[in-house]
Formats: sequence, C-alpha cells, structure tokens
Amino acid sequence: MPDQSYCAGLLHDRNPPRFTLCLFASPEKRETLFTLYAVLDEINRIFENAEDASALQIRLKWWYDRIADCYNGTPPAGHPVLEEFALHLPENGQENAQNYIEAMQKMLLAETAEEGIAATVMRCKYEEALAAAVLKVSPVSEQAEICGRTEALLAVPRRIAAKKEPLVPQSFWTDRQAVKTCAEQIREKITEQRRKWRKNAPPQSGRPLWLSLSLAAQNLQRIAAVNYDLRDARLLQPVPFSGIRLYLRGITGRY
Repeated sequence: MPDQSYCAGLLHDRNPPRFTLCLFASPEKRETLFTLYAVLDEINRIFENAEDASALQIRLKWWYDRIADCYNGTPPAGHPVLEEFALHLPENGQENAQNYIEAMQKMLLAETAEEGIAATVMRCKYEEALAAAVLKVSPVSEQAEICGRTEALLAVPRRIAAKKEPLVPQSFWTDRQAVKTCAEQIREKITEQRRKWRKNAPPQSGRPLWLSLSLAAQNLQRIAAVNYDLRDARLLQPVPFSGIRLYLRGITGRY
C-alpha cells in the first residue's frame, strides 16, 4: 500500500491482524478505523512498557488530556498519530476513548484476577463502542467479554517477557487446568455467539468488528497449542497466516 497513511502503516507493522480487519470497512470509514486503532495501540504500549505505576499514570493522563484536545480542535502539533486522529474522530467518541484510558488505570490497580480481567473486559467494551460508532452498527453484548478475557490471558506472557508481574495472580497463570477451564468457557461463548449469527446474520458493515471474535478464537487456539502454559514464549510469536485466515472468514461472512 504505497499511499497508506501514517496510522495505517503503523498498524500494519505493529498489529497486522487488526490492520486486516480494518480493510473490511468501507473506504470512507477505513481511515477512521486505522487512526482509532493506532491511537489505542499507542496507549496499550504505554501500559506494557511503563517501568512503574507512577510513570504509567502520568503518561495515561497525558493521553487523556490529548484526546480532549483533539475533540476540542487543538491536537498537539508534531504527534503524527494524534494529528491524523484529529482529522478522523469517531463520532461522539471522546467519552469512550477517555473511559478506555481509565480502564487501563483500573487494570494496573487490580488486586485480584477477576478485577484485572473485569477491567480488561471494560477496556474492550469501550474499544468496541468506538469501532461500532464508526461503522454505524450496534455492539454485541458478549463480544467485549470474549475479547477481554482472551486478552487477559495473552497479557501474561507479554508481561513475563518484559520482566513485569502479570496482572493476574501466579496461582492462576501457573495452573494450566485453571487456564484451560477459562479458555474453554470463552470458547463456549464464541460458539454460542456464532450460533446466534447463523440464525440472524449480522450486517456486513460490521465485519471489521465481528471478525474480532475470530481473532479471539485464533488466540485461544494458540494457548491450547502450548498446552495452556501461559509462560510459553511461543505465545509471543506472530501467528502464521493469521491475516489470511481472517480475510477468508471476512469475505465468506463466517465471523
């Protein structure tokens, strides 16, 4: 894509599966999705790379204020992601974007596994609301929980690799049976949602959002492939042909 925007290029390099999902948006909405997910990726990287809680709080507050600046028409100069975001703002998205940042703070302060997972689910809920507003579709009630719980599992190997304490207690992420039970519960919810969609097909315009369910299923397969050991470094490797698999599901409508 020789003429792609800065945010599209950033997303292509950092998160190829998410980039693939955006390609299913109509041309007039695609760039807004690219910029939205690029902003969320920048915020996520703060969370993953911050050295301590105080540094994270300061940087998240900076982004909280800059989101407000973009919606007030005064984006910070010299920040290419925010400059593009200001040109493609999700409609009525300031509150959900700022709530997304607050959910990140709650993830940091979580004291139990369920608190950490609940905060991750809320983060996914606000992300879904932002994307749904761009695509003019209604969010799916179960999808935020499915994606959030899957993301909470995959966050463990990333935190370990960064030599940071996982957000869920060691008693959970070192217990393969507990991880397997959690993954199977999520997989059941995916199956249930797909059954509903077979009876009542969702609108084609929501494909970039509905395919997040397939991405979650792919990630659960990765966890199963390492025998539910969240310490396995293979979980940090890119998934071969992930983008192609998502693309084929998208064009056939098999979310």
